[in-house]
Amino acid sequence: MKKNEKQTVQNRIFYTNTAMIFVIITICALIGAACVKIYWESVEQILHAQVGKHFTNETEQWIEQLTLHNGFFNGMLLVFTILSIVTLVLVCRYFTMRLRKKIMEPLEQLEAGAQRIRQNDYSTPIVYHGDAEFESLCETFNHMQKHLLDEKEKNAKYEKARQEMIAGISHDLRSPLTAIRGSVKGILDGVVADPDQQTRFLQTAYRRSGEMDQLLNELFYFSKLETGGIPVQIQSLDLVDYMQNYFHAKQEEMPAIHFICDLPAHPVEVMADPEALQRILDNVLVNSKKYANVPSLSFYVGIQDHTLILQDNGVGVPEKTMDRIFDEFYRADPSRSQKEGSGLGLYIVKYLMDAMQGSVSADVQSHHADFHGLAIVLKWKEGEKHAATNDTDH
Repeated sequence: MKKNEKQTVQNRIFYTNTAMIFVIITICALIGAACVKIYWESVEQILHAQVGKHFTNETEQWIEQLTLHNGFFNGMLLVFTILSIVTLVLVCRYFTMRLRKKIMEPLEQLEAGAQRIRQNDYSTPIVYHGDAEFESLCETFNHMQKHLLDEKEKNAKYEKARQEMIAGISHDLRSPLTAIRGSVKGILDGVVADPDQQTRFLQTAYRRSGEMDQLLNELFYFSKLETGGIPVQIQSLDLVDYMQNYFHAKQEEMPAIHFICDLPAHPVEVMADPEALQRILDNVLVNSKKYANVPSLSFYVGIQDHTLILQDNGVGVPEKTMDRIFDEFYRADPSRSQKEGSGLGLYIVKYLMDAMQGSVSADVQSHHADFHGLAIVLKWKEGEKHAATNDTDH
């Protein structure tokens, strides 16, 4: 074997088996030879005792012919030993080849599978039926290959969505920037001399800058979520009291939006993060404002058990896109010809609900007679009772 040549499994098995058998044969031969020698020496002593005084040279020669001093006997014993060793080596070689085939078959399949992965082929599984250990190993390899394929498809999907998002954000930022620059330039150039018209231009610029600020804030928040920069602090809170306070504040902030609340009279304790919950509600409201497509936006707000239902009076969402609205960067208007946004609003909602160990879903089922738009259903784990918490504090 060359200095840098690696030992093969086949040779290792053969050498190991051969060495093992040779050692066994050697030990057995030594033990057998010792036993035979002791036996024949005892035979010699018996013969000497029987012959006694009649022991002659001829008798001595006859005894030697019957014992280990016989050259023919020793030669036959040597030939028998050599033939036995050769036969055992050949038999060992035969069974080693059979064992090698059993071992190398799954190893060769694993090597071929690794080569396929190296060539970006993740779709061909390993088919092996044999020893349980190798079956388990091949099955584990197939699971790994499937996981790599899923991750590859996920990364490709993410990369495509990211590229679309960058292109879309460039479009969404360009529109308000163009409007702001046009408004300011019109005032600076003296094109707009009327004070009332100047005020309208400045209001337009201010509103469009607010849209830009909202878009950038959403992207910044998403970036912090992805890097773990916003930890979720789950605690027990009264969902009824929280929603009453939230919508009271929103009614003052957005008087154009009408809220119809169906809240129970008793507290409903859920495990949630107040700040994350506010972000969730804000994103749902903003999403409805963009896509409801109604002149006057209204919301139905209902609480059932530990579930919050938010449904608008908009046009709803096509059923074929219902399962995609929570995907990152997804937009109901992929051409971005009508509405601007990052496509992250409802993805952040799902992300935060998962972080709070809750769930979120969407449907167009009517939860109120006057509402047939998109319904967002949020569900949390049951929280601790306030009474129990107060007793603990005391």
